[in-house]
Amino acid sequence: MGTFLSDEIQLGYALQAFAIAFELGPFWATQFLMFFTKAGINSIGELATGCREETVNMDLEFIGVTDRLSELAMQQLQIFLPGPMGCRCFRLAQRAAEKVKEGEADAKYVHRPEDGQKGDELFKINPRGEWKLHVDCAGFVRGVLKHVTKDPFLLALSDRAFMRAKV
Repeated sequence: MGTFLSDEIQLGYALQAFAIAFELGPFWATQFLMFFTKAGINSIGELATGCREETVNMDLEFIGVTDRLSELAMQQLQIFLPGPMGCRCFRLAQRAAEKVKEGEADAKYVHRPEDGQKGDELFKINPRGEWKLHVDCAGFVRGVLKHVTKDPFLLALSDRAFMRAKV
């Protein structure tokens, strides 16, 4: 089996994306990743909780860091970082990619028909067995969301009743 990205590496990527999105400079993400891990904040979830509970600066003070996050920065981080459901989606997507890379998944690009019917699309995963990923990009996202949420979800920001990759 392939290796998953550690929580710390995922946190580093999230901080890099945040730094780019909010134009914080090229070294902000690396600097704060070091600060956060030294303070015991090792995952996206831990950082989001610290921002929500406004304890991040206290954690940084305990290790002698004087660079504080502003209240606005903590709010922006909390909004920017994925919640527990988003983290589960990322992990499932990562697991599926590893299964495909290792040749342990039956993966095939199957474009959803124009009429919106399912067609030959299939997203079937079994953690202890068979993985069939016969989907297009949107079908992959739909499959991950459906598996992680275990409930139907309502799409409201589309011109269609379903997500569909456009050619």
